[in-house]
Amino acid sequence: MLTYRLFGFIYLPPPLTGLTITLSAYLIHQKAKTHPLMNTVLISVIILITVLTLTDTEYKTYFEGAQFIHFLLRPATVALAIPLYKQFENVKRLLIPILMSMILSIFVGTGSVLIITKALNVNLAIRL
Repeated sequence: MLTYRLFGFIYLPPPLTGLTITLSAYLIHQKAKTHPLMNTVLISVIILITVLTLTDTEYKTYFEGAQFIHFLLRPATVALAIPLYKQFENVKRLLIPILMSMILSIFVGTGSVLIITKALNVNLAIRL
């Protein structure tokens, strides 16, 4: 049976490696979430990239183990529609600021990507 070495001393089969990395990232974030810079997505991505790089694990192998959590996220995302529906009057009232922030975030995100890729000398063909 194929196993992966995780943190130098834990040996797990590939599906458990992905699940363990994902749950570890979640637990680390839960411990440190009081700090204002501890963004859930940012911390998870940093932890996942670091662990996958250090353990020389391909993303495909990681995702085999993380599929269970990915599967559970679908109904959780749909379940967010219920509180959103309950707040529909507030959403209608704040529609213009919501749309303006969405449009602004498109420009900020795109500009950030272009600035970062230029700073890192990424090939223009890859950048666009």
